[in-house]
Amino acid sequence: MQILDQREEKLLQRKKVLFKVDFEKTTPKKEDLKKQISEKLKVDPELVVVEKIHQGFGTRTAEVHALIYSDKNLMKKIEVRNKKVKKEEKK
Repeated sequence: MQILDQREEKLLQRKKVLFKVDFEKTTPKKEDLKKQISEKLKVDPELVVVEKIHQGFGTRTAEVHALIYSDKNLMKKIEVRNKKVKKEEKK
C-alpha cells in the first residue's frame, strides 16, 4: 500500500488520501482497508472512511479513496449512513 496523494481539507477537518493497493486474489473489503490505512497513518480506525475502491478490469491493483477525520462527532454529522446502519440503529 502506497500513498499517491494526500490533501488537507481544513474546512471539514479531515484529510483526503488516495492509496494504491496491490492484492493477490479478490479486491480487499472496506473493513480490511480501514485497518490497513489506520495502521499506516497511525490513526483510530473509527475515524477512517473508505469512500471508493476503483479497480481496473483484470488488474491486481486498486485505487482507494479514503477520508481521515480529526473528530468522531464531526464525522457523524458529515458522513451519510447507509440503509443497513440505519436499520441497526432503530433496533
